[in-house]
Amino acid sequence: RSAFGATPQGTAGNPGQAGCAAVAGPGRSQASRVAAIQVWAMLHGYTLSLLEGAALTLAVALASLAIALALGAAGAVAKLSRSRAARGTARPTPR
Repeated sequence: RSAFGATPQGTAGNPGQAGCAAVAGPGRSQASRVAAIQVWAMLHGYTLSLLEGAALTLAVALASLAIALALGAAGAVAKLSRSRAARGTARPTPR
């Protein structure tokens, strides 16, 4: 059995590499198929960690988007405010 749980069957011109076309895509060279299999073999067992990392990345991105929207809305409200102090905080600082 291979690292992917499939029994290597082999095909003509590609012995022992059953399922490579599904991993690397049809029409690719033997070297690119082997490289794709090696990458998947290296990642084997890290799926949960990769998914947790992707979820954390999305959470941080969404949190930063929410903070940016809140600060932008506060700046826009201050810029349109009748209060001189509020408009002063929204104005860029002079050089």
